[in-house]
Amino acid sequence: QPFNLQHIFALEANLMILLYRGRGPQAWQLLAQHRAALTRSGQLQRGFFKMVWQHLAALVALAALQPLALAEQAAQALMVGDFLFCAPMAALVKGLLRKRQGRQEEALALLAEAEERFAACDMSLHAACARFRRGTWLVGDAGEELTQSARRLLAKKGVRNPERLAAMMAPA
Repeated sequence: QPFNLQHIFALEANLMILLYRGRGPQAWQLLAQHRAALTRSGQLQRGFFKMVWQHLAALVALAALQPLALAEQAAQALMVGDFLFCAPMAALVKGLLRKRQGRQEEALALLAEAEERFAACDMSLHAACARFRRGTWLVGDAGEELTQSARRLLAKKGVRNPERLAAMMAPA
C-alpha cells in the first residue's frame, strides 16, 4: 500500500501530538514503525520535506532520549539546507544536543542563536520556545526573565500551555 502525502501529514501530526504530550518514547516507536514506508514514499528526497523531517526526527530522538547520532546527523543536514528555516532549526537541534552532552554554555549560545534566527524568519512561536527553553536552563533572575518573556509572547499568540509547546518544539 502506498504511503502518500496524507499518510505523511498524519504521521507528522501524530508525532507532534506525542511530543506535545511529553511522550517521546512513543513518538520514537511510531517513527520507527513508519520509517521504511516514509523512506519508500520518495517524499524525503524533496528538499523541503527532507529538511522538515530531519528536524522532526531529531526532536523525536531527543525527546525519546535516544542515542545522539541521529540528532547530530539531522543538525548537519539542516546546516546545509537551502531553506530559510534550516539555519535556526540546526542551531536549535545543536543546542539541545549540547545540553544533553553537558555543554551548558555552548547550548545556551546555540539556543540564543536559534531564537534570533527564528525571529528573523518570522517564526515567532519557534523563537519563543527557544527562549523559553533557554530560560529554563538558566538559574536565577536572568532565566526567570527569559521564561516570563517567552510566556508573555506565547500568551499573546493564544498558547495556553507554554511548557507543553516547548516540550514539542524544543524537548529538554
